[in-house]
Amino acid sequence: MASIKAFKKDVNNAIGMLIDAIYYLELSNPKLDLKKSEALIDEALEVFDGLIAEVHEAKREGSKAAYQALKANYTKKIGGLEAKLQKLA
Repeated sequence: MASIKAFKKDVNNAIGMLIDAIYYLELSNPKLDLKKSEALIDEALEVFDGLIAEVHEAKREGSKAAYQALKANYTKKIGGLEAKLQKLA
């Protein structure tokens, strides 16, 4: 992994863009169920908190395997959130 700081920025940007997309979807589609979209925003924030906690744990551990597992988990969780967003639309 290049750096922890860069990875945290990637996590922040990915979650931020996802939340922006949800808000745009809410504004462009007035018939959208707001409870579902708000639940997805809450889930995205929980994923953010979890990933940042994992970053700190991987930093404490310091092994290459921990960083690879962190990156794989990041990819899986962001992909899952994006799939839920597509389903919401």
